[in-house]
Amino acid sequence: MIHLADPGALETGRFAFAVMALGAVALIATSLVVARRLAGTLAPWAWGGVTFVLSQLVRAPFLALVTGAVTGGAQPDAMSPAWIVLVTAASLSAGIFEEGSRALILATAGRRIRGTGPGVAYGLGHGATEALLLVLTPAIAAIVLVGGILDGSLTVSLPAETAAALDQAATLFATQTVGISLIAILERVLAMALHVILALLVLRIVERGGGRSAIMRRLALPIAIHA
Repeated sequence: MIHLADPGALETGRFAFAVMALGAVALIATSLVVARRLAGTLAPWAWGGVTFVLSQLVRAPFLALVTGAVTGGAQPDAMSPAWIVLVTAASLSAGIFEEGSRALILATAGRRIRGTGPGVAYGLGHGATEALLLVLTPAIAAIVLVGGILDGSLTVSLPAETAAALDQAATLFATQTVGISLIAILERVLAMALHVILALLVLRIVERGGGRSAIMRRLALPIAIHA
């Protein structure tokens, strides 16, 4: 059974998640408009999205392997050696896989992406896809779950373990505020700006050429910035 100590807090949380979702939609829509204006086409924007998805398809299994090897399935304590290893792996892998994927796409399938305008559009696509998957999708899921909890449609005949998990989720949803949602959107704006800068940097690296080894050496800077 779900114990709702404060349904009013859940309603507030649902509104806050709606603000987050609308902010993410506005950010993604703006990136589309700007990308089209700068590049004359949405192809670079789309390739930016492909780059992010590709990087995560490789990064997720890597992090799962590292987590399993370091923790053995246990939850590490904050600031413990295992926790530090996991945080370091997460940070470095984000830079390595995302910037590596950028270079790979720009040197192969996206080799027509050249110049500042298309480069900016490419970075916007990367950031917009990240916002879609990390902010908009979870916000919509939270809105749906909170609605189901409040009207009781999700709490009927649940197994004990599922009910306990949903109870924990309800407690978390009730802590969401508009302020937290606005901070999340601001973080995405800053992240998108960073992706544009890194996209232009990697684009220049690829344009300079010099072979695979030279490109890999030059990628050290964007990887370090990203990490």
